[in-house]
Amino acid sequence: MATERIIIDQLTDADNEAILDLSHRCPQDGVIGGYPDRSPEFRRIHQQISKKSYHMVARKGESLIGAFGAIYSNLQYKDENFDAAYLMDLKVDPDHQRSTVAYRLVKETVNNLIVLDTKLAIATFLKNNQFSLIFTKSRAGIPDAKYLGDFRIFSIVPIFRKKISKKFTINHPTEEDIPELVNLYNTFYSKYKLAPRMTDELFRYYVNEIDGMDLGQIWVARQDGKIKAAVCAWDEDHYKRWFVSRMSRMMKFLSFSLRALGLLLKMPAPICENKAFKHIALVLSAHDDCIDGMKDLLRSINNFYRGKEYTILQTHFHSEDPVNAATNGLIGFTVHAEIHVFTKDKEVARQIAEDEGFVHFEWPMFI
Repeated sequence: MATERIIIDQLTDADNEAILDLSHRCPQDGVIGGYPDRSPEFRRIHQQISKKSYHMVARKGESLIGAFGAIYSNLQYKDENFDAAYLMDLKVDPDHQRSTVAYRLVKETVNNLIVLDTKLAIATFLKNNQFSLIFTKSRAGIPDAKYLGDFRIFSIVPIFRKKISKKFTINHPTEEDIPELVNLYNTFYSKYKLAPRMTDELFRYYVNEIDGMDLGQIWVARQDGKIKAAVCAWDEDHYKRWFVSRMSRMMKFLSFSLRALGLLLKMPAPICENKAFKHIALVLSAHDDCIDGMKDLLRSINNFYRGKEYTILQTHFHSEDPVNAATNGLIGFTVHAEIHVFTKDKEVARQIAEDEGFVHFEWPMFI
């Protein structure tokens, strides 16, 4: 019997169940092994962010055996604004991980980036993930990647109530605060060598159209009436939750402790194998040279979510960014991911890599 050919093409709406099933067959390893479950609609959030977003898939007969995607969002370097691609969701069925499927997916994804005239693309890979890092070495027909440092993904476990300083008034913004917030974001972003930019239209789209990202989920720290820091506590469960297939010994101990202490105290929901857990993504963060304001915001959010159905509150900051100090004193665990930039113009990639300063990515990078 002839061997079925493997075909590479684009994901369609008709593939929704197949791509969800592929995700389930491709768990990621780590302190919590599992996969992001985007049911019931795998690519709903990607299309909401940008209609250009897409996934290339590998088909063998009626089955999907691989996928690799790109989601588009704005990034600015110096005075140039890029409609940048975030490369994501590299998945290959375990039975085909030693084949050429991954290379073919990457090659076709790169070809599509060229067709769309994509001038800048970003990829993050879990630290020391050799399977993924091979694609930063000019293989499979992709250009050289430049390393931009690491992201620190810190997952806060809201166990204890934390003390809040009396320097700031913590509350939620109103419609009247939107111009001030947009200005805060752009002032904050401009201090990074590579970061997005905010507009009134984009901000209103986020809070009006993205489920779970309304003004009531944005927390602000005010001092003398001025907004000094902001962060959005976004419930990603509308689009994605983490399904746990395996837990490290440390995480099993933590989960047991949460269940035991939960009989007496307010505790976050424990993590259980073979179940999904809910989490809050702490996104759209910004401060006006006010890390103390960010610290009070994170502590206020920690206190608010104690004892609720969410297990972790997750931040994403460049590992060397001083804002990481805002998480001091909070209980949690850290995962590091490497950041790599690919550009159509190799000189631009070199300039970005050699430029001093950090990068700051927003939530579309991590969805």
